[in-house]
Amino acid sequence: MKNKSTKKVFSAAKLRKIALQYLEENRLMSIAVCKGKRPWAATVFFAHDKSFNVLFFSRPDTVHARFAKENNLIAGTVNHKQGKTGSVKGIQFEGMCQLVSEKDLGKFYRIFNRRFSWAKKFENDHKLFIIRLKNLYMIDDEQFGHFYRVSIPI
Repeated sequence: MKNKSTKKVFSAAKLRKIALQYLEENRLMSIAVCKGKRPWAATVFFAHDKSFNVLFFSRPDTVHARFAKENNLIAGTVNHKQGKTGSVKGIQFEGMCQLVSEKDLGKFYRIFNRRFSWAKKFENDHKLFIIRLKNLYMIDDEQFGHFYRVSIPI
């Protein structure tokens, strides 16, 4: 797949593999939500599956959880693991956020708990949220070239 913004050619499968590996190497993401004219950002622990469903665990009374309940549009970034000094590497996304349904809770909780076994301690006051991505982008100047943002097929 040739991306408009890079001179290198990557297959859709290769792009997905690169993005999934980067998500696996990171544990924290920043999310942005909005209620009316009030934006809010938060840093949360996350897990994911191979279909790019992104999960986070939070108390329902936090600002980001309350805002997401009222307006399920969400954006976020993952950019902790940089690579070489001076390199730019990260993921940007947008999607729709909601509480994980009772029907899917077991499956998605296992994914989150495999990554964060401490979640068991907070089952009584935290809820599991899922972000279903609409768009996913990655910037990695070592892979794609300097300052190129690549769209990852989801």
